[in-house]
Amino acid sequence: MSLYPELDSLSLDKLITRFRGAPVDGKQYATAYYMEVAHTIRREMGKEGVTFLENEFDNVKDVPRLRALISALAARPANKSLEHRLLSLLKDKRPLIIMESIDGLRLLKSRRAHGDIKKLFNTRSPFVRGGVLRYMTRLYPDRALPLLVKAVKDTHYIVRQVAADELGEIGNAKAIFYLRPLLKDKNADVKQAASTALEICS
Repeated sequence: MSLYPELDSLSLDKLITRFRGAPVDGKQYATAYYMEVAHTIRREMGKEGVTFLENEFDNVKDVPRLRALISALAARPANKSLEHRLLSLLKDKRPLIIMESIDGLRLLKSRRAHGDIKKLFNTRSPFVRGGVLRYMTRLYPDRALPLLVKAVKDTHYIVRQVAADELGEIGNAKAIFYLRPLLKDKNADVKQAASTALEICS
């Protein structure tokens, strides 16, 4: 269910005004809001909407709207222009933009930067490390397990939670061995992710 159902009845011009304006519920909800607007433009406005999103890419500098553009455009069939942009954003200084770019490349099934993305698992940002785990599990599941095994012991709960989710995606008997200890994790979200993953694997 949409967080902002009123967007579905708006024209492209009004959606553009919304995307370029301030988030309606304040800055703390900016990412969710702009994601919803961008995905509505892509989904409901056809080629004209996609053209707007592509043209807006070079004009947007703030993190919430740039993340929204990456997410909405990566949800389309493979796009070489977008792939090139996302590859360049892997060198961005902002962890959330790097994470969104990795997730976008995962959705585009891009293997062009596999080595660079795998190296990003050593970064300090838990968001980026989580993005690397999702990317590797989706595109290189046979090579993802060693990273996931390391990630279940990560100091940050976000990485442990992603590791649990992705072990569930792999869904084999080996995953069960690494998931069980996470049922006793100090973080409730990690425990829940491990429990759900174990149900998938069993």
